[in-house]
Amino acid sequence: MYVVKKPFDIGLIIYHPDRDVAGFHIEFSPESLYKPGVLFEAIKVLSEYNISILHIAVSRPTQNKPIDIVIFTDLTGKLDLKDEIAEKLHKIREVENVHVINQAYKGLAGCITFFPLIFLGDRCIILRKPGYKALIRALEKRYGSALSTILFEMGFEMGGEYFEDHSRYFGRSLDLLIKSLHLFAPTVGFGLIKDVYINLEKREISVQIYDNFECKLFLGSGKPSSNFVRGIFSGWCSKLFGEKIVLLETKCIAKGDPYCEFIKSK
Repeated sequence: MYVVKKPFDIGLIIYHPDRDVAGFHIEFSPESLYKPGVLFEAIKVLSEYNISILHIAVSRPTQNKPIDIVIFTDLTGKLDLKDEIAEKLHKIREVENVHVINQAYKGLAGCITFFPLIFLGDRCIILRKPGYKALIRALEKRYGSALSTILFEMGFEMGGEYFEDHSRYFGRSLDLLIKSLHLFAPTVGFGLIKDVYINLEKREISVQIYDNFECKLFLGSGKPSSNFVRGIFSGWCSKLFGEKIVLLETKCIAKGDPYCEFIKSK
């Protein structure tokens, strides 16, 4: 599998101090999904005005529905042209509508047209590091040593629900379900899967994950620190095996290992 480990900023917000910025929310027709060169036509319009593109975001296309694309641009010295540009974009044959996204403050613009956030058809929320760090620290302060159990049980229930969700897409094919883990963990920010080994006959499980977001909060603690993420994989595997499974963390980045490893106890 082709993997490049680098950050990916998913936000529909840009901030370029001392610049004038604006965005264009372009709705393309459903038919344009399989038509080459459609996005090029929009970019060509911006190029004619000698405008720099700062960010492009595309909502995951759904067949027979309009395709939403947001293009943020640098309009320094050309801010008064934004309506003219929008009108020209609207003249593209495959474009159904164009909305101008004005800057909220000099250099700051964001698109709040798209709400709620959706991931694979389900509503989702985004917790940035300051938020989930404060959440875990607050729970730790309130519940002390009991926090590990609370986080594990929360993760366990979530993992079971995730398995059911994955099964709706991939059925009970073990190969496809394992591949779903490889894709799911990094796309939601839990970590980057190194390896997943599951043997149903021998009832063996091993999950290795790089950059576990939970354990990264406890770097230098010198002890295994994953409870929430470990709970998620435990709940997921429990649904797969049809029995309660509590995975053990044998390696952890919080104690200096290169990755976290969860295994099924004998």
